[in-house]
Amino acid sequence: MMYPKFLFCSLVAMVLGACSSTQPASNADATRSKAYDKYDQLNPDRASATQFKSEYSNQKQVQDASSTNFPRPVIMVQPNDGTSGLTSIQLTQSNPYTRATLDGINEYLTKKSYDVKYLEGSSDVDNIIKMQNDIAGTDEDLAYLASLALNADIYIKFSGYADKNGFIIVDLNAYESSTARLLGTKSGTVDSQGRLSPNDIKANFQTAAKKAMSGLEEIISKYWIEDQKLGVQYKAVINLKGDYSDSQLEDLQEAISQNLKAVFNKVKVNTMTDKTVDLQIYADPQKFEDVQDVYSAIRNTLKPLAETKKINITKKLIIMNVQ
Repeated sequence: MMYPKFLFCSLVAMVLGACSSTQPASNADATRSKAYDKYDQLNPDRASATQFKSEYSNQKQVQDASSTNFPRPVIMVQPNDGTSGLTSIQLTQSNPYTRATLDGINEYLTKKSYDVKYLEGSSDVDNIIKMQNDIAGTDEDLAYLASLALNADIYIKFSGYADKNGFIIVDLNAYESSTARLLGTKSGTVDSQGRLSPNDIKANFQTAAKKAMSGLEEIISKYWIEDQKLGVQYKAVINLKGDYSDSQLEDLQEAISQNLKAVFNKVKVNTMTDKTVDLQIYADPQKFEDVQDVYSAIRNTLKPLAETKKINITKKLIIMNVQ
């Protein structure tokens, strides 16, 4: 089948990145999109062009989120303590392969210019334990609370395994800090090919972690781009103090939810009990510069309803009382 000369030139430019004539960079995406559409019309087997278009779109999203002009998420990384009975800090300090895996992930992120938060040695550990008790008791996920205390937007938990032949697998799970929602999971593997010295195994754990991170970064970037369209996200835990009848309690809960929805881009109720209202708030960054601005807006909105008291505030978390 013969194709128009301009179409052939556009398709070659897609693959080779050049053409005999040049075009402004600002028009490149529009021209590329037209080429995909024309190709789909002329080619009875449309799967290849459509698939290539989808893959290009995914890659472009990651590039956009990685550009210096796009605000990057702050990320915290720590091992999945599982049923070991050890804290993540103890695991990192006692297991050289855990340390190697952590270092591999952090090295990948720092090379990509992400802001990485470290729990190990942080002065906020005591604050995390206090937050654990304030929010939901001792069964709360420590990594989730640590990410809030350390002002992380996203946290990554990892685990790794090596068999007797040196085949290594590293699993990564990425979570949204404000809700602890799982964003995605990726794995990386390395065959040590008989090289079983401790240094070789540590190096291969790092390699497996970086391979997994390469795939996980795409998931994180897609989430971050979409999430930023709604606004900057915060978690607000409002403790209800005082004695209320069932009717008064429902009126107060409804008033809190509805009044705040009128102020922010979006307000989502995570949980609502007779003692707590747990909210996810999306705030317009043009109106609310930081968490203090968000807290002030909540406080001023609720003033006509009840007295308020600030308990704890970090970059992503507001804990307050209403009475």
